[in-house]
Amino acid sequence: MQKDTITRELEHLGLTSYEATAYRTLLRRRSFTAADLSRTTKIPRQRIYDVIDTLLDKGLCQPQSSSPLTVVAVPPSLALKALGGGRIRELEGEREEWQNVAASLAVSLRV
Repeated sequence: MQKDTITRELEHLGLTSYEATAYRTLLRRRSFTAADLSRTTKIPRQRIYDVIDTLLDKGLCQPQSSSPLTVVAVPPSLALKALGGGRIRELEGEREEWQNVAASLAVSLRV
């Protein structure tokens, strides 16, 4: 199955295929239980809770109730800003790590 442009772009921003699919599905309806989201997206039920946890951590959805677990999508204008901010922090951490390794290596290579 070929991925559409939106799914590929969400993956480029750091989502997995399951996360992108779940988020896009959440946007279509007011709320989903974990079981309904699993059934609608065809994401295996044993994986849906991990996917939801990750979406919660990334700020793409919010819990509406806990029994049964029901979630709602965060509007894209807010969610994508949070996702972008997280990605920027991740890249800044990588940049800092790279700079530290390069500085250490430069000292080690001086003969």
